[in-house]
Amino acid sequence: MDKVLLVGLGRIGFEGFGPTSAAETHYQTIHDRNDLKLMGGVDSDAKKRAEFQRVTSYLVWESLNKALAETSPRFVIVATPPETHSAVVAEALNCPYVDGILCEKPLAPTVKEAKAIVKACRARGVTLLVGHQRRYERRHRQVRKIIASGVIGKVLRAEAYIGGGYLNNGTHAADTARFLADEDIPIEIYDGPRCEFQVAVFGARGFIAINSYGMLDPGYMNEMYDDLLLSTKRGIEPECSGEDGIKAVEIAIAAEAKWKERSGADTVSEGQRVVLSVRRSSGS
Repeated sequence: MDKVLLVGLGRIGFEGFGPTSAAETHYQTIHDRNDLKLMGGVDSDAKKRAEFQRVTSYLVWESLNKALAETSPRFVIVATPPETHSAVVAEALNCPYVDGILCEKPLAPTVKEAKAIVKACRARGVTLLVGHQRRYERRHRQVRKIIASGVIGKVLRAEAYIGGGYLNNGTHAADTARFLADEDIPIEIYDGPRCEFQVAVFGARGFIAINSYGMLDPGYMNEMYDDLLLSTKRGIEPECSGEDGIKAVEIAIAAEAKWKERSGADTVSEGQRVVLSVRRSSGS
């Protein structure tokens, strides 16, 4: 069994999103697998550490460096706020036992930081998987297959309707559209105060849309971990790579900047539209 350290004991790491949510947590996923051994959790919040230990009886640490030294994990799961990702990944890379890192989305709050994270992981030869989980969810994979079959014709563009901000859900929207279309295409992002998440991909003969908010089929987190383990073992890029994480941040930040430029406002109002054209990949 490979040892795993969970960094971040908030909603996606441990707490969950409530009884009616379909979102899965890293803790439950690791706990249910027979090929991974959870060594404990790390969090700067004393209350979160106490609750985690009370419920699970696992060890907890405030210091990541101390946790790494005492557990020597092969995998580190980064489920902390985006602004902390660079520092957490850097500390994890200092541990010689770490071979793979799963970092929650968005990879970083800036493109510069996202690129630095990817560069550091590559320099150390550590596999980096970015947690855009819709790539691993069954319905999204089915929609991707339908689009690839050519039923809607040549893919032309995508629209995404989100609530929750460009960096938070905008990165999800950008990555989902890129994944479904299997290429970089023009993307229109609509952001408003409502909690929603829908992506539509338009082709020459029609379109197909998928609503993601609160509608994720179970098992996607497990698929993500399968990819992390297999990619690390084979030394290959995972389905959602560091480059995918960079691209998602890049698109989301550019979309928000374009909205502000057009509207002259610093906040997003419901119904406002941003049209962002993304250059097609050169294949390099």
